[in-house]
Amino acid sequence: MPVIIVHGPPTESAQALLHKVNQAVAGALGLRPVDVHSMFSPAGPAATGEQPDSAWPTALLHGRARPPELMAAAVNGVSAVLAEEFDVAPGRVWVQWVLTG
Repeated sequence: MPVIIVHGPPTESAQALLHKVNQAVAGALGLRPVDVHSMFSPAGPAATGEQPDSAWPTALLHGRARPPELMAAAVNGVSAVLAEEFDVAPGRVWVQWVLTG
């Protein structure tokens, strides 16, 4: 079961965001949304260089190795959800697949 940890600016729509993340990963991997778990952790203060900045949305997808094209599709799907939900350019979103087990 893929487990996703999403960090981002505090939002009151975190539960809806997580549903979209689960759907994106499930769709990319050919799973049911119920077979994907995600959680949201609001980010605190952030900085770029020495300047205060808003926290960039980030996500870590924890899961076993799968075909590279499926893993890339899952990462890209989560990136698109975060960019849209937090209204930021895709270059301000960071998503990484972390191999487990």
